[in-house]
Amino acid sequence: MVGCVDPGAKEEIPCDGIDQDGDGKDYIPDEDNDGYSTCYSETQDCDDNNDSVYPGAPEIECDGIDQDCDGVDYTPDNDGDGYTVCDDCDDGDANTYPGAEELCDGLDNDCDGIHENDSDGDGFLACEECDDTYAFTYPGAEELCDEIDNDCDGVIPADEFDCDGDGYLACEECDDNYALTYPDADELCDGIDNDCDGAIPAGEVDDDGDGHLACEDCDDTDCLAYPGAPELCDGLDNDCDGTIPAEEVDNDNDGYLACEECDDNEYYINPGMTEDWCNGIDDNCDGIYETDADGDGYFIECDDCDDNNNLIYPGASEIECDWIDQDCDGQDLVNELLGQYNLSFATTSFIGEDEDDNAGLLPNINGDMNGDGYDDILIGAPFNDEGGYRAGKAYVFYNLVAGTMELDAAEVSLIGENAEDDAGSSVSTGDINGDGYDDVLVGAKGNDDGGAGCRQDIRILFSRIG
Repeated sequence: MVGCVDPGAKEEIPCDGIDQDGDGKDYIPDEDNDGYSTCYSETQDCDDNNDSVYPGAPEIECDGIDQDCDGVDYTPDNDGDGYTVCDDCDDGDANTYPGAEELCDGLDNDCDGIHENDSDGDGFLACEECDDTYAFTYPGAEELCDEIDNDCDGVIPADEFDCDGDGYLACEECDDNYALTYPDADELCDGIDNDCDGAIPAGEVDDDGDGHLACEDCDDTDCLAYPGAPELCDGLDNDCDGTIPAEEVDNDNDGYLACEECDDNEYYINPGMTEDWCNGIDDNCDGIYETDADGDGYFIECDDCDDNNNLIYPGASEIECDWIDQDCDGQDLVNELLGQYNLSFATTSFIGEDEDDNAGLLPNINGDMNGDGYDDILIGAPFNDEGGYRAGKAYVFYNLVAGTMELDAAEVSLIGENAEDDAGSSVSTGDINGDGYDDVLVGAKGNDDGGAGCRQDIRILFSRIG
């Protein structure tokens, strides 16, 4: 129903049901032309300045505007986590909302804008592995030689450390206990594969088994040549000092080194020579050479017939009739007797001990009884009474001198056993038992040991006399 119209009125009052201006209708404003005014509560436009706001208009979530004019903005909580779609970064996941605990699910559970990523592209999230910046590190990965826990078991393998401090891990080199062994290291003379190429250089073996490598040995084919080895008499540098000892050369070119012979300055003196026993030189270097015991300049091995007497040697002056061969010509110098001589001119005289001894009845001068190389004199005195009346006696002289000699000065005396034996009635010498020494035979013509009556007796002394 329209009220009375005041023809003089000019300004319409909106929504009062009165047509003030007489245009036949009340003034119902719709400023935003969205088809809804602010006049009627059931269809009232809650914002007539915004054509997207009117009763029943589509709601835009979380824009702070009540588009459908129902009195509230549209802020749904689709996942029921207590946070609306306005604040929840994923309103379809109840585990995702501001302040939620982060789960290892690749989502931004706490809505801080940061997601668990797989930064290294190895198929494992950062929360699932121990290093998401390295594509070769994740659970179950193969361990690499990189000093990193590739399989994320919390342990770096023992061979991924550098124990010897050479800059290479044990898994990268062939011996992590030796700092001079690593890939491409300089090869040393130590018998070790320093450069880790799998081979020990040929020069680092000990072919001769002397305990020294070829690279430190001057001759690895000779086990007697190595540094510090004792020098041998072999003409080689045994101790590897770069020099052959002076005594290991052959100065006289006789085929023997100085250390092998006794005179390396004389070609004819060496171990291969035959000994010349008359030159006073050790020709064959056996340490044995001519002996000149008496210092007369002549050698017993060559031409000195008595090397214990410096008056006896080849060419020495002979003393006549002294039973000594001074000049070594094999005989004493004796005068050849011709004509008649008085016995007072004899060179040597032997005188019996007592009157009636009959000394010299049958002398013997043809035997060497003491083995000195000279014949000795055996003299019998059958009537000597020293062992009893006419028991007899025999005398042995070794050292003959010129002049008169008493028989009691003999070196050996042999006395008869019994009275009237007449021991010494005959005497003789000869090597009866073949021992190299002449034996003594003494006859005792009056001996009656074999029975009454002069059956006679001969006694033989085999032992060396003297």
